[in-house]
Amino acid sequence: MTTRRRLIFAGAIALTAFLVAGVPATTLNTVLAPAGVALSGTTGSLWSGQAGNIRAQGVSLGRLTWQINPVSLLLGRLSLDIDIDGAGGIAAGRVWVSLLGTIGIEGFRAAYPLATLRPLTGIRDVDGDLSLDIVAGEIADEWIQVLQGDIAVDSLSLAIGGGPPVGSYVVAFDVAEVPADGTFQGLISDSGGPLQASGTLTVTPPGSWRLSGLVKPRQSADRQLRDSLRLFGAPDGDGFHEVALDGSI
Repeated sequence: MTTRRRLIFAGAIALTAFLVAGVPATTLNTVLAPAGVALSGTTGSLWSGQAGNIRAQGVSLGRLTWQINPVSLLLGRLSLDIDIDGAGGIAAGRVWVSLLGTIGIEGFRAAYPLATLRPLTGIRDVDGDLSLDIVAGEIADEWIQVLQGDIAVDSLSLAIGGGPPVGSYVVAFDVAEVPADGTFQGLISDSGGPLQASGTLTVTPPGSWRLSGLVKPRQSADRQLRDSLRLFGAPDGDGFHEVALDGSI
């Protein structure tokens, strides 16, 4: 890049920063409203600010602070480095919205109890701690287009009836581009607990999922959990039960 181009580029960034710094933080509500996200108690500017509470689809997630990435504006994106703390969980990373309405996340990590997110996820039968470690993700036309990273659930247990703990699990996604039919998969593995498990999670539009895999009780599995596995049929010669579950989000 020549010196002249560097100066023009730096000037464009400076001008963009000057303009954005004067935009009130409440403007973010207009940007985020289509995604079902609302802010309250906002202070500062679009450039740098905070909100006393952020709500997603009506679920309170905690206090939000943000800092804009000015270069992203020149690329046709509103990109924010965010930090959320409260409601029993935390989240941090980069979130962006393009001029065409695509929503993306980069280097995003979050951890919340499943009970807090139940109205968002629609998962009502289990408890545990959900965590995200997403390298990249994109949503366009109301569906996931890119998903690279891990989604984990720790200390999973039945929310009703005091069922036995069933362990901790990770679903790893490496979807650089979702196929035309919108279907994508993640690989399931256990990360400790009473069950040895492996399998796949298949997600299809507009929000159906199918979990299929193999599970085997470890020595630490109690009688109640072992009996529950019989609902999936007899084990194979190596002690694994074939599991298949369907649902929607």
